[in-house]
Amino acid sequence: TKTYITTWKNMYGSVVFELKFRIMWSHDGSYSGIGKYVSHATIVPAAVHVGWAFTANAVIRIPEILNVGTDENPMAGCHLRLIYELSSIMGENHQELDYFVQGDGYFKDLN
Repeated sequence: TKTYITTWKNMYGSVVFELKFRIMWSHDGSYSGIGKYVSHATIVPAAVHVGWAFTANAVIRIPEILNVGTDENPMAGCHLRLIYELSSIMGENHQELDYFVQGDGYFKDLN
């Protein structure tokens, strides 16, 4: 599990959006003693603050699951993407954050 916090500030320097989230996955799964697989890969919100007159939306996508090992010794890799938008009458902000996890427990922040 990895924990991150992302924030947006308005033009006056006040925080109008704060999202604390966790990247979670189970690793080291195998089938008949072979491979290293990923299960339950997700991004979970831990805490959210949205300022007055702002609207926030977020969605999680898994754009890619692949074998980063070999045919004889497969290892799963999973690309996770957090997409969030913050809007008010003054405009909209959009951000995408990307992460990669593997069946051996490896983690990489792709941002």
